[in-house]
Amino acid sequence: TQIAKFDFTAQVTDKHLMKAGIEARRHKLSYEQFNIIDSNLSDTLFTAVKPGINDPNFTAHTFEPEEFSVYVQDKMEYEDFIVNIGLRLDYFNSNGRVLADPLDPNIQSPLLSANQDLTLAEREAIWYDDPSSKVQVSPRVGVAYPISSQGVVHFSYGHFLQIPEFRLLYDNPEFRVTRQNGSGNLIGNSDLDAQKTVMYEIGLQQQLTEDIGVDITGFYRDIRDWVGTSPLQITYAPDVSYSKYENRDYANIRGLTIAFKKRFSSNFSANVDYTFQVAEGNSSDPADAFNDAQANREPRREIIPLDWDRSHVLNGNVYIGIGGWGTSILGRFESGLPYTPQVLTAATSGSSIQSGLTENSERRPNVLTFDLQLFRDFRFNNMNVSLFAKIYNLLDSRGEQSVWGDSGRATYTLQNTTQGSADPEYLVQPQFYTEPRRIQVGFNLGF
Repeated sequence: TQIAKFDFTAQVTDKHLMKAGIEARRHKLSYEQFNIIDSNLSDTLFTAVKPGINDPNFTAHTFEPEEFSVYVQDKMEYEDFIVNIGLRLDYFNSNGRVLADPLDPNIQSPLLSANQDLTLAEREAIWYDDPSSKVQVSPRVGVAYPISSQGVVHFSYGHFLQIPEFRLLYDNPEFRVTRQNGSGNLIGNSDLDAQKTVMYEIGLQQQLTEDIGVDITGFYRDIRDWVGTSPLQITYAPDVSYSKYENRDYANIRGLTIAFKKRFSSNFSANVDYTFQVAEGNSSDPADAFNDAQANREPRREIIPLDWDRSHVLNGNVYIGIGGWGTSILGRFESGLPYTPQVLTAATSGSSIQSGLTENSERRPNVLTFDLQLFRDFRFNNMNVSLFAKIYNLLDSRGEQSVWGDSGRATYTLQNTTQGSADPEYLVQPQFYTEPRRIQVGFNLGF
């Protein structure tokens, strides 16, 4: 990735602080995939060879997407309030390619008889079009208004852009839609729009005592052009169809954060913050609609909790320092992420189905962890020495970050009763748990 960036700041007047900047990015993505083939199909001996560039078993591409942005911001400070107003322009071009005729996607194996009579070079001249450039203008404004000598109300509103993941742009770059896959073909889309988020925040900062303050903030994020997959695209062959990534889904995130902070005094400081959040949308995975079609399920039409919808998070940190000694402890409570429950059927095989159970309708167990840090600072032979010990997951908690769909727990599954002679170790999944206790001991030297 090549990056060129320039930022400029100037105090134009005593009330106006101007900022401006420009940034350009150029990426280079190289992709190569091939299947080993037999060099001679006329004998019985398989002699492995790498296929040539024009062979259907070989794919190689280089894509160079471009990004460009420019912004300007004015911070206006008056006696009664402070205003930040900004404007940002974003430009993006995937420099990929899109199909000129969506009904005949595979240049190596045309479906239309007229295209079959053309050479590969002749097809390449007519097969693809260039994607369009994407441009977005994003306004942003923030206001801070003092309501007393110790309290400030703040509000912000802004538009934000997020470039799609490159894999969604360039997946299956030669659009190899095959009869063998039937309707099970999924291709990238170099003409995807950027994801657009409109964000609102309103809050209050209030000093309670000389060293304790509170910040309460409510937020709402409306996300449009969330990437999903298209309905099946028919082709000239009735038994061949495919889906592609499209901007068709939606999500929103809303919540409240309350944070208390005590500055260091009387040998200790402390911070506590709590966040309540709801994250909902059409889907968490861009390929959800495609997977539903492959499983002959009706496409989802309701809003569901997203995979990262963690309703409650509570963090607390206490630091105590006396002389050269110090200790801090950090606690974190997280409510469980959603998961999709499963109903176990076919006892002899242990297969499972989702029988009318809504996706992400249940919650994994909550997780509580503590981290501890100790240190001692002193001077030794004109050097600053710091001895420290850090203990992560102090209580060695077994946080269940992934669970079995039939039990909702990482510790057991009903497959234990249905798989008979299967190796029981298969059901032991260490990656389902958070990291166990970890201890670091060391020292720092300063000269």
